[in-house]
Amino acid sequence: MAPESFVPPSFPPPTGRPGPRAIWRSVRNPVLGWPPEVYQGGCYRSPVPGAPLIIGDPQLAHEVLIARSDEFDHGPLINRIFAPIWGRGIFTAQGPEWRWQRRAAAPAFRPARMSALAPIMRAAADATLQRWREGQAIDLQDETRRLTLQVLFDAALSGGEDFPDREQATRQIDVFIGGVGKILRSDVMPLPERWRPSVEKRGGAPAAFMRERVGAMVARRRREERPRGDLVDLLMAARDPETDRQMDDELVRDNLMGFISAGHETTAYALAWALWIVASHPPTRQRLLQEVEQVTGGAPIGEEHVEQLRFTAQVVKETSRLFPTVGVARAAERDTSIAGFSVRRNAPVLIAIYALHRLPSHWDRPHLLEPDRFADGAAPRGVGVSYLPFGAGPRVCMGAAFASTELVVALATLVRGAELTRSAAPPVELGVRLGTVYSTSGLWVSPARITA
Repeated sequence: MAPESFVPPSFPPPTGRPGPRAIWRSVRNPVLGWPPEVYQGGCYRSPVPGAPLIIGDPQLAHEVLIARSDEFDHGPLINRIFAPIWGRGIFTAQGPEWRWQRRAAAPAFRPARMSALAPIMRAAADATLQRWREGQAIDLQDETRRLTLQVLFDAALSGGEDFPDREQATRQIDVFIGGVGKILRSDVMPLPERWRPSVEKRGGAPAAFMRERVGAMVARRRREERPRGDLVDLLMAARDPETDRQMDDELVRDNLMGFISAGHETTAYALAWALWIVASHPPTRQRLLQEVEQVTGGAPIGEEHVEQLRFTAQVVKETSRLFPTVGVARAAERDTSIAGFSVRRNAPVLIAIYALHRLPSHWDRPHLLEPDRFADGAAPRGVGVSYLPFGAGPRVCMGAAFASTELVVALATLVRGAELTRSAAPPVELGVRLGTVYSTSGLWVSPARITA
């Protein structure tokens, strides 16, 4: 291994089939239920009733997500978890209802439109630098969650004008997002629907608070004559090019709720890991600094710089490979089979993204940090899909361009604005929160030479 090589933390490789305890814990952390064959490009299904078929084969992942996407949709489990909170928006809609919304909203999320939001993202990063104090230990995960929440306030919630108490709103949104996507054991057990948690237990007061505030904001913005160019404007103006249909206020609200809760923590953890990597690996930090100065000439990072920050984007992509959303779930629309496994209607299928991102047959030295593996548009070798930071196929995450732009702008701004070094703290312990890899012990660093 070269002296400058860096091996980020990872889940310990499985040594055999998961036992009863690991299977039970895998409801919270799916990775714990994966045997070695998933990491070797195979498939596995636990004998536990209702367990998903776990796919670690890139060709089969392509089959489920792209080639046969009409046969595999979200299914009842995903709707059970998310529909009470996300309503009837794109994130939970299916069939014709999903298709027209997707056609209408897709232009709003094009990369060029997202790059125009770069000043909002840079301002949030600058505010983060102003909070930091020389030598004071900080948990990057806490800091980046605050940063990404500020971006959401300014890009998707009218600058927070409808949240007069920003601190109270932040607490409510934090609780709301923390409850979204949690899989309860009752969700995966074969129970009558009447025994499952009610809508109120799914969202509670924080979800009701968010629906009320976001709904009031959308109604007020409808009455405004001056457009702001943010996500609210983009969704209110969205039209289905085939039917000319537009979203009503309730649908705009539901889609903003979905966007806020689906992207906030995933982006925050990706940024935290990227900054932790920079603090851990001086060669990466040096290359980032050189690129930022060369591209910007010392000027604030703006939309004109986003596409030119190529190495910064490579670091973001490599971070998303190493610490991704661990899996994406689908369910069979009818009885079928995959690679010899019978799959009954509504049976769950899990694409094991974390394993695909580390598949030795598709990635050289998969456990090493190597941003240059993404240089010049390079892709992993082999057939199928083995890099899915935002999923794949018709339901690929629509907020991908927003998240990618935010990560590039925030990473470049923070790396230029402060030198981060890892502080004495507990060892990094990996876990899964809201489906994404994070550190249960925090990602502690100390900033120095802070400029904002």
